[in-house]
Amino acid sequence: MDRRLFFESIAIAGLGFVMGGRAAAAAKDAVKETNRVDALHTRCLVAKADVANGNKRLYPRAVLEAAVADFKALPPRAMYGQMGMPTSSVMQLSMASHIVTDLKMVGDYLVAEIELIATPHGVILKQLMETPDTVAFRTAGVGNGQVNDDGVLIIGDSFKLISINAVSVTEATPIF
Repeated sequence: MDRRLFFESIAIAGLGFVMGGRAAAAAKDAVKETNRVDALHTRCLVAKADVANGNKRLYPRAVLEAAVADFKALPPRAMYGQMGMPTSSVMQLSMASHIVTDLKMVGDYLVAEIELIATPHGVILKQLMETPDTVAFRTAGVGNGQVNDDGVLIIGDSFKLISINAVSVTEATPIF
């Protein structure tokens, strides 16, 4: 979808995640307060099932549901995230900016509850989020996949979610 048209579509809420078309109304009803930001908490749309994203990756619903189940099996407050994407599959606590406190599927969307933490990176992230349309949250994980005829990587069943990370919203940001 053309980025300009995308941003001219219906806004879900405060972080700049927007959708257009028939899906927008259904998602807006289903997600309700998703993407709300208060002092240290936010809910955000992270991925959409069964649709190729801007990185030419498609996460099947079953893969996202398995990631949610794996997350629910973790001890509370065990998944940390950072600003930017990690360069390895190991989360460096020195880079932590937030904790993922909940993860669930809402309709076709993977939705995360994020708590910003009082680290240098958490403080910076909070400041960035005070400006609308500057920060998005995306998955980081490991696993296999298979590229289809359209060049889209279909994420495989071995996918393991490592973290959900904050990325800047720019012309290059993949939008699902």
